[in-house]
Amino acid sequence: MAGKKSRRLNRYYILAGLISLLVIAGYLGGINRVSAGVFFKDIYLGGQTRQEVGATLHAARFTFIGPEGQAVSVPLKEMGIELDYEQIFQYGCQLSSGQPWFQKYFYFLRIEREKVFVPFKYRIDEELLLQNIDLLVYKLSGKPENAYFKVDANGQAELIPERFGYSFNHDDIEQAIRENLAQAHSPLEIMIPYDQKNSPRITISSLQEKGVEQLMTSFTTSFDATLETRVHNIRLASARINNYLLEPGKVFSFNGLIGNATAGKGYKPANIIIGGQLVPGIGGGLCQISSTLYNAALLSNLEIVERHSHQLTVPYIEPGRDATVCYPYKDLSFRNNKDHHILITTEVVDDRLTIRFFGRPLNERVEITTRVLKTFPPPPGRKADSKSGQGTEDEMVGYPGYLVEVWKTVYRGDEKEAEVKLSVDRYSPFEMKKDH
Repeated sequence: MAGKKSRRLNRYYILAGLISLLVIAGYLGGINRVSAGVFFKDIYLGGQTRQEVGATLHAARFTFIGPEGQAVSVPLKEMGIELDYEQIFQYGCQLSSGQPWFQKYFYFLRIEREKVFVPFKYRIDEELLLQNIDLLVYKLSGKPENAYFKVDANGQAELIPERFGYSFNHDDIEQAIRENLAQAHSPLEIMIPYDQKNSPRITISSLQEKGVEQLMTSFTTSFDATLETRVHNIRLASARINNYLLEPGKVFSFNGLIGNATAGKGYKPANIIIGGQLVPGIGGGLCQISSTLYNAALLSNLEIVERHSHQLTVPYIEPGRDATVCYPYKDLSFRNNKDHHILITTEVVDDRLTIRFFGRPLNERVEITTRVLKTFPPPPGRKADSKSGQGTEDEMVGYPGYLVEVWKTVYRGDEKEAEVKLSVDRYSPFEMKKDH
């Protein structure tokens, strides 16, 4: 029995010795690989060959953390930072050189448990570095953005927080990069120093303080998206109105905000109504904005201070519900008769213009009714000589005129609170080119 036990122990020791030799040989044979536990910055290189180290370092990236946690990752090579791959590899392989072979095994075991950071050499392409700092600033900065309401297809409004704009000092970023490279143990991550620029004009807290809580009402009109200059004017003026805050008791004036639509302000020629005729004029299309605003104000039960109808009917809204403007003679204006601010927003999407009023919930419901009192027959369709001078003829189409009155009915719950005649408007019959 003792002999069998002794033979088993001998086999055990022999096996253990072989395993130990294999382990030691593995470590000693790692002379062409980076030692375990070796890092370049925060990148682990242990066990890698020369080619693998080169590939790893070629892909090394700086991560820049900007305002509000924004992160931008850029390869060192793109930043103009060239590393000495061979020097890093050789350092990682020769950590235990000069030590007796029997000490290397225990040395390798120790550095495998501890991090060893490789000192490294690098070269900087100064011009490429500065170019990438410029690009980094462009990505991380930006203009302040107002808080705004996002309205879904069901009419539910979600308040989206504001965003701040930030500015950066290029010299500070360059210094932070150089300081990071000078420290072998620092990870390839830099918190970018920045200055906060102007805050956005509209913030969540400012809206809440002013009583702007939810959607009050909205109104949408459509237009011909192929009329490019007219659509341009609608977009331009709508952007001027967007995010307008109307204080309690104050009057919104279309002419006061938009002013005279001139070519110098970017407006283009499009059809307008002058003297009962459709003629090209700078700023055509603005009356669609004022008409859409007028209806949103009516549905919000605001006090209409000034409003004028067109001479002719317009295609985007029924007679009696339009509101023409002509600077400085005819204006659309209404008073905020609520006890809170009203946020007016505009949105132009595809062939639709939508204007929304935000504030506190409406306690009333408004209905607008148009009654046609008289219809005036249209001029007969006819052929008219073209003014092009080419001797062709244009087909003219006649449109009727109307005498209409418009009523506003206000309900509180199911009870009628008031019924008010808003206007009596007369629209002349007219003719225009077919498919105009």
